[in-house]
Amino acid sequence: MDRHPVTTGTGNLLLVDISNALARELEGMEGDLLYISDKRKWLGGLYSTHAVVDEIFKHSDNLIQLDRETSELVITKNRINEILIVEKMY
Repeated sequence: MDRHPVTTGTGNLLLVDISNALARELEGMEGDLLYISDKRKWLGGLYSTHAVVDEIFKHSDNLIQLDRETSELVITKNRINEILIVEKMY
C-alpha cells in the first residue's frame, strides 16, 4: 500500500489490513497481533515482523496489505510475488 507506516501501542507495532478470508482462516479480528514472515523457514525470521490488525476488508482471497516500509522488512527483491506466512499470535 502507498501509505506511511502507522504504529500502535507502547511497542510501536505496525498496523496492517487483512482480508476477511484471511481473518476467518486465522480466526482473527481487529487488534490481533500477527507475525508476518518470508516463507523460507531456514532464514530464521531474518525477513519478518510483528504487526497489529487495523482493519478487515472484504475479499475472497487471503490477503494482507502492508505499507511500503513494512513490506521491505519482509519481502526481498525478486520475491514480490511470493507467498508470505501470516500467523496470529496469542
